[in-house]
Amino acid sequence: MAIPGYVQTNFQTLLRAATDGNLALMECLDSRTQEPRYVLCAVGHDGTDRVFTPFGHLIGGNPYEAYFPPDPDDPRGFLTAAQAVSVSCRRWRGRRCRSDVSPEVWQSLLGGSSVVALAGDMTLRRVRVMNDYRIELVGFTDGMRDRLRSFGLFSEMIAWKGRFLIPASDDGQAVLSRLIERHRIVDVAGRG
Repeated sequence: MAIPGYVQTNFQTLLRAATDGNLALMECLDSRTQEPRYVLCAVGHDGTDRVFTPFGHLIGGNPYEAYFPPDPDDPRGFLTAAQAVSVSCRRWRGRRCRSDVSPEVWQSLLGGSSVVALAGDMTLRRVRVMNDYRIELVGFTDGMRDRLRSFGLFSEMIAWKGRFLIPASDDGQAVLSRLIERHRIVDVAGRG
């Protein structure tokens, strides 16, 4: 059985949109049940307006929660279920990755002894910026900026690059807790 040409064309278009960073997930209401549905769309530009081309919807109960890109040990990369992410998160004193680990994580980040990987291919690490140590979030997308500000992160333009930082004050631990509630910890690694 051969895959129809229009399916291959749609797949290539979707893949190209994802590679270019022009992929969007939109929430729509089901006209019959009024339940939210999530539709995967390619985003294009038509003059001044954006054009969304729907490709398919994500079904409820999708078990895949994290994508791990290829590495030297596993060159294929893989998707993993929520249970597997939870099991792999038990590196921090044997606890699951929830906001209750934030005091230990916060202290290790402030001390510069660890790098924290979050769901969604983001990482937290201590960096020296403008003669001061700060906790920087790396790997966020443009669509996340408002949500990150609502968690308490702040942004600065440093060397022509927008960077999101967690305050290094007493408020930083609360900001980290809010961030961890939304984007679970996937790994805590010591800095080499």
